[in-house]
Amino acid sequence: MRNFRAILTISLVAACLYSCDKETITEPTSELVPADTIPLDTNTTDTTESVPDRILYVSAGSSGDGSESDPLGSIQEALDILSMGSGKFSVFVANGEYFGSLTISAGITISGGRDPQADWAITSQRGSIIRGGELSGFAIGAMIKDVIAPVLLDRLTIIGANATDSGEGSYGLYCLNSDSVVVSNCEISSGNGMAGANGNVGEDGGVSSVALGGQGGSGCWDNGYYDEECLRQGYTDCYIHGNLNGSPGDTGLGSDGAKTGGAGGASGYPGEDGTPSTQDRDSGGIGGINSLSIAFDNGFTIVQGVVGDSGLDATESGSGGGGGGGAGCGCYSVIGPNCPGGPGGSGGAGGAPGKGGEGGFPGGSSVSIIVLNSLLHLENTDLITKSGGQGGDGGVGGVGGTGELGQDAYWEGIGSAGGDGGAGGNGQAGGHGGGGSGGATICVVFKNSTIEASFVNYDLGFPGQGGASEGFAGSLGKIAEVYQFPN
Repeated sequence: MRNFRAILTISLVAACLYSCDKETITEPTSELVPADTIPLDTNTTDTTESVPDRILYVSAGSSGDGSESDPLGSIQEALDILSMGSGKFSVFVANGEYFGSLTISAGITISGGRDPQADWAITSQRGSIIRGGELSGFAIGAMIKDVIAPVLLDRLTIIGANATDSGEGSYGLYCLNSDSVVVSNCEISSGNGMAGANGNVGEDGGVSSVALGGQGGSGCWDNGYYDEECLRQGYTDCYIHGNLNGSPGDTGLGSDGAKTGGAGGASGYPGEDGTPSTQDRDSGGIGGINSLSIAFDNGFTIVQGVVGDSGLDATESGSGGGGGGGAGCGCYSVIGPNCPGGPGGSGGAGGAPGKGGEGGFPGGSSVSIIVLNSLLHLENTDLITKSGGQGGDGGVGGVGGTGELGQDAYWEGIGSAGGDGGAGGNGQAGGHGGGGSGGATICVVFKNSTIEASFVNYDLGFPGQGGASEGFAGSLGKIAEVYQFPN
């Protein structure tokens, strides 16, 4: 745990200045309602100049009307009651545990650490513990949103819940579009971020419709000459069959190079088999890098890492196998042994390319305070984070389709059969998806805001591990005490 003693100014001279576009806070506003006349910590800013118009009292387990002698049991109930009025309001909170996230929508002072048995005096530094739950689907301890009037949180422990949904982050305090927020003598902590979702597996290729096998060559049938003896004996079909090679098979189609057909067979011999084909896997997608982005989800701004790139879809089909060559035929006439050659078998079609695997999704972040378009003063406060979620694994690339087997040469005649067709090549496999980046762990994330801090301790958890991949793994999540997004 580190302790920083720095008063922030817009000049960026001090060590811990974080300011952009908003008017700089130079001192706590005098409109704040007093937490107590005698602070427990001498470093605490004195805010005793205003007197509240109304105070509601809250004690865990009570169910009263909010009076000093009959307190309410819920902090949120007190906030809802006071938000319907106008003026300077305070909520005095007894020591104890309070469950459920807070939504602050109007100027208010929430003063904790109080003891109802001691006339509601402050008896502990941070004994009023708020354990947040789900707020509009997000793990947020407390949210201050769209508040123009001053807000003071004093002597509270606010704990963001552990995230429960895939890739969800956890936030202790969420401050949005609010003009004057002071957090004094508090402990603000976030829970653990949730692991990111794994990328989907790429679709396997089937049989290609473009990488067709070559046609088998035709066998020898005749040489076009008459057999005079055959004619003298009264036959009419007297062509001489022989002394010819069968025709070669056609070359198979495909993008990895021509796969030749087999040569035609010599006289009386089978044709040659066609040529098969193979393909390699394409490269995978890049894993999610060590970076942050702001995303909008269901009306909320969330902090998240980077999705792993999807693997590229393969583009190369396996080439079709070459057709087998046709067999040659022997030299015989129809009145003697007839030995024409058989045709060659057709080559098999090549396999289709596989699709790329989907990139893994980033793990959820653990952020103590996120500040957007607001002015925030932190004083004598501990900011604690837990662990970012692990990035999701990248999806495995789809397997290229298996090439079809070439057709066997088939011939029932006396002569030789043609050559078998060559098998089609397998399609190229899709690239593997990259792993998602691990979730970040950061005490303060802000954009377009001014933050003023003194006596602030930063206690960081661990960043999430990057998601695994058969290609490129995701990066470790970002870790920082303070992180500013560009405007």
